Amino acid sequence: MKNLSIICVGYSKEDGNFHYEYKHKVNWTNLEVSDNFYQTNIPHTTLSKDGTIKEKYYIKLSTKELIYNELSTVLIGIYYVKKDKIDLKEELRKLRELKQLKKSFEKHIDKQNLITNVYVKQTSKKMNELNTKGYVNKEFDKSIVSDTYEQVLQSINLQINQIECKKKTYSISSLKKECLKNISGLLKKDYDYQKKVFKDKEFVLKNKIKENKLDDNLKIELQRLYNSFKSKNLQNFTQKAIKLMYSNGLEVDYNHK
Repeated sequence: MKNLSIICVGYSKEDGNFHYEYKHKVNWTNLEVSDNFYQTNIPHTTLSKDGTIKEKYYIKLSTKELIYNELSTVLIGIYYVKKDKIDLKEELRKLRELKQLKKSFEKHIDKQNLITNVYVKQTSKKMNELNTKGYVNKEFDKSIVSDTYEQVLQSINLQINQIECKKKTYSISSLKKECLKNISGLLKKDYDYQKKVFKDKEFVLKNKIKENKLDDNLKIELQRLYNSFKSKNLQNFTQKAIKLMYSNGLEVDYNHK
């Protein structure tokens, strides 16, 4: 069973003591989740003695384990954002320069003028080589110049997109927003599961009571089921997610959803 009380990044053992690069003690609030396990997209493979694949499947995790993974992602992500803030500053400077370069390139470098200028330059060079004033440069391929123009623009766009993606990764606000959305979704899924289990049990007990009207034990069992269900707050999953995150140093508000 995974330890769901600690989130950490690396450690070294010195003088018999563990020294973590980053360590956070998880503060669990009352989420009222079930013990049900849900299929994930995390693959798992078991091997035979000869090293061949014996079995391959996707593992199942409880809601609490899935929420722990979400907290790990955001907390460790924020740790690295703060650690790499110097690199991020340099990336953002480069992003501003690339955007300005793109703006200037599109404004001042006209593709058709570029094609014409390259044609004139190559033709003049050829006329000097042949020592003639009357020359039609049939070898000139304007598509090469046009493609080069597009490749330069594409290269600028590619670098801008790469840094924009990295910028999102480095955005603490985006990390929190994604975490809130995912934890809220996990709670809703688990609460819907619990409601379904209640309805199924209620249906079975009511049918048994119809068949055995004099069996008081069945009525008591049904009442216990009602009491157990009513004692839970299977609502407000977003507020519960916000409270959990806040308890772990991740301040968010309802509007983040």
